[in-house]
Amino acid sequence: MAAEPKKYAVPASAGKQGSRTASVIKGASAALASAAVVAASVAFAPQAAPQARVNGIHEDLQRAVQLKQLTPEQAARFEERMSRTILGSGEGSSGDEDQA
Repeated sequence: MAAEPKKYAVPASAGKQGSRTASVIKGASAALASAAVVAASVAFAPQAAPQARVNGIHEDLQRAVQLKQLTPEQAARFEERMSRTILGSGEGSSGDEDQA
């Protein structure tokens, strides 16, 4: 007596498709977890010292002047304003803000 084929058998390829889908879902959740770790490390990282921040701004503005994205006068005004904001010296309005 020969065995009759099952009427409702699941094809062998169906299991492979399901495992591919599971792999994609695991990969997506791993990427999301990785992005969350990066975001948390940025959010909770200690801030640079104020003078180091001002120095970084100065370097960035000098690059922008070299690339002719800003004029030297614009860079100087912006750097002065940022220095006052970051270092907290000379608080109060001096009128620069309206000209920029």
